[in-house]
Amino acid sequence: MEKELDHMRKVVKELTKELKAMAMARKTVDVESYLKTKINNMKEELDHKRKVVKELEMDRLMHELENGRRSLGDLSQTEIDDLKSYTSNKITALNKLLGYPEHPEGGPSFRPSDDNDDMKT
Repeated sequence: MEKELDHMRKVVKELTKELKAMAMARKTVDVESYLKTKINNMKEELDHKRKVVKELEMDRLMHELENGRRSLGDLSQTEIDDLKSYTSNKITALNKLLGYPEHPEGGPSFRPSDDNDDMKT
């Protein structure tokens, strides 16, 4: 009887150890999942902040160009490319806001109509 009790105590002790190990593993997975979620949220926030900073930089650059503090000849190729992209995005956003249809790839197509007297020869 004593041997059976000792054996049962050992079994209970081993099961308790296994349960603790399983609980620790679950907590580790929970912590890992939490950290992954937190990292993804921070990446999204960083991307948003970078976008806001880029927009502010482009607004500043446009104001400098408009006020004559900078000229187009002073701009680097990167600034020119960024400014082109920024203005294109702004125009697209304004067109959507005003309800204009989106243009196909390559931009709008302008063709003279037959009723335009200036175009006739």
